[in-house]
Amino acid sequence: MKIERGVEWGSENAEEPADRGIRPAGWLALVSCWGLLGCASPGSGLLVAAWESPAGSTEKVALSYQREQVGKGRLVVQLGPDGERYAGSYLRLGENADEARLRRMHLIWASDRFEGFGEDPGGLRPGADGITLGALRRHYSRSVLAALDGDRGGLMRCQLELVDATRGLPGGASGTCQTTGGDVLRIRRRQGPASVP
Repeated sequence: MKIERGVEWGSENAEEPADRGIRPAGWLALVSCWGLLGCASPGSGLLVAAWESPAGSTEKVALSYQREQVGKGRLVVQLGPDGERYAGSYLRLGENADEARLRRMHLIWASDRFEGFGEDPGGLRPGADGITLGALRRHYSRSVLAALDGDRGGLMRCQLELVDATRGLPGGASGTCQTTGGDVLRIRRRQGPASVP
């Protein structure tokens, strides 16, 4: 399945990387991103991730989220001060999941540009027809999924497990994100607004 640029968007066992913090230029990007999304509201905040680049380096980055409605919202992350910026939607799967948003997310999630990983962030392996919408829905029936477009043509997909399902992302989450460029982000269980280093 191919995906074109500009799509409209409506592990717990991982080793903890050496604490290198967020660099000064990263703080400027983080504060700018945080301000743009209005992260002072109760439905917004930050999750900290260990970003593992394909070159083997690891550093902390912040994922900023803004809840739109219960179970869905926007997610933004920039990989390094001069790196690609990803923005898109997140959605908690379940009985009342936004079907139209899930279908749009599936286009990125199942993109053949992720083939090098062998499986998606939550361990779902593509079948003969790739990752189908039905398989995605069944495998992640209570997870939060995100699909993001990069400003330089890359794609990112994330799978998160909520710490407190009644609070959503503000209650904290853990999970993994992958980019089509080979980057991996590992999010540990932390509370949203309290996770700012």
